[in-house]
Amino acid sequence: MMIPFRTAHALLLLLGSATALANPWAQVDGPAPGPSRAIGDTSAGCLLGARQLPTEGNGYVVMHLERNRYYGHPSLISSIRALGDRAAQGLGVMHVGDLGMPRGGPMPFGHRSHQTGIDADVWFDLSPSLHLGANRTRSNVSAFNVLSKTSDGLDYRLWNNSHEQMLKAAATQPSVDRIFVNARIKQELCRTTRGDRSWLRKVRP
Repeated sequence: MMIPFRTAHALLLLLGSATALANPWAQVDGPAPGPSRAIGDTSAGCLLGARQLPTEGNGYVVMHLERNRYYGHPSLISSIRALGDRAAQGLGVMHVGDLGMPRGGPMPFGHRSHQTGIDADVWFDLSPSLHLGANRTRSNVSAFNVLSKTSDGLDYRLWNNSHEQMLKAAATQPSVDRIFVNARIKQELCRTTRGDRSWLRKVRP
C-alpha cells in the first residue's frame, strides 16, 4: 500500500472538463459488489468490493468531496483511520486527499496511479481549522507547500516535528509498503531523525 504525502498546493488538472465527464470510470456511483480485491497494477487496474472512507472521522477529514475519490481497499481504509487516531493524539487534524474512485480505474485528471484502491494522498497541513472555512464539498481549500521558496530546504514556519511523527506513524504500519515525499523532505528526515531509523526505508523521494 502506498500513501503519498502531498507537498504541492493542488493537484494538476491534466484534461479539460469535457474529457473528464466522458470518463466512464468517473461516472460510476458505487463500488462493484463482491469480495474486496485489487486487480492489476496501481496505474493500470481496478477495484472490486471497495469500501468508502467516511468523510469525517477521529482525527481526519476528507477534502474535495466533489471528486468522489474516497474509496479504497479495506486495508487502506483501516490504515487511514489508524493514522487519524494518531493525529488525534495531539498532532492535529489529518486532511485526506484522493484515494480511489468507487471501482478504481483511471481517473480523468490528477493521477495515473490510485487505480486499485491501495493509494492515498495525505496533506501535510495538520491545522484543526483548515477545513472549517471550506464550502460544502471542501473544494475551495488546497494543501500548502512545505518547501522553502528561498533555499533548498523546508519552510520551517510550516514544517515541524508533528509532520515527522505522522510520517513515522504511517511508515511503521505493517500494511504500508512505501510513502512518496519530495526529496527535500526525505533529506530533512535523514538529517533530524534520532533513534530507530529503520522506518525511513519506506519513505521515498
